[in-house]
Amino acid sequence: MRFHLLLLLLCLPFPLHAGGKINFPVKEESAVPEPRVGTNLLEFYEKEKAELDASGILSRNSDELESLTKLKVCPSKKKASKQLATSVLRALAANPVAGKKGVAKYDPDRDIGFCFGRAAFVHLELLRRGVEPCRIAKIFAVGALQWEHARWEYHMATMVRDTGSTWWVIDSHYAEPMELEPWMKKVSKLAANKNEPLRFYATDATKFLALPGHYEEKTVYQEWYGTYFHDLLKTFEKTAPAKN
Repeated sequence: MRFHLLLLLLCLPFPLHAGGKINFPVKEESAVPEPRVGTNLLEFYEKEKAELDASGILSRNSDELESLTKLKVCPSKKKASKQLATSVLRALAANPVAGKKGVAKYDPDRDIGFCFGRAAFVHLELLRRGVEPCRIAKIFAVGALQWEHARWEYHMATMVRDTGSTWWVIDSHYAEPMELEPWMKKVSKLAANKNEPLRFYATDATKFLALPGHYEEKTVYQEWYGTYFHDLLKTFEKTAPAKN
C-alpha cells in the first residue's frame, strides 16, 4: 500500500456488522511471538534500517521465520491444510469485491492496492470455516516495493498454520498458497532497491494496516476506501462458507 494514502485514525473497537452476523474480531488471539497491533511497522522498519545493515535485516527475517516455525501448536478441531488454504484462495479470487473483478470498481487507478482488504477477507473466511484464531496471523513485507508500474511502502497477507509447523500464506498475487519461507523469498524480489532488503513482520490477525490498530470503524470506513468494506461484508451474508 502506498504510504501517502495511509491515514492514522483511532477509535474504539466495534462490530463491523450491526446485525452481529459478520464481525471483524478485535480480540488478539494469534499465537505469534509479538502481536504488534499497536506498532507502526513503517516507523519500526526505518528504525531497524538505521541501526542495521542489509545483512542485519536479513538476519532479523531469519529469526522471524524461525520463531514462527518453533511456536507451540495450539489445539485444533478444524484441520488446516494446503487444501483448505487453496479453497480459501479460490474464494478470494471469486469474490466480487476482494477478487480481481472488484479492482475496476474499487481501485480503478490502483492507487490503494487493497492488499489489506484481501487479507481481511481471508481472515474472516478462515474464521467462518472454523479455523481457530490461534492458527491465523498476518505477515507484512515492509520497505520499498516495485510491483509492475506501482511502488508501495509495504505488502501484507493472511496466513494459516496447519496441524504441524507449516504456515500457508494466502496471497492472490500468486496462483496458489505458499509456505511462508518461499513466499518471503518471492516477495523479497519485489524490493525496489536491491541494497535495502524488505523486513518481514508477523502480527496478530486483527492488525488492519501497517499503522497501529486493529479493525476500527473510522479506519475501515474512511472515505478513501469508498464502499469496499460495506460491500465486502454483504458478500459474506450472501454465501455460505465451504465445508473444507
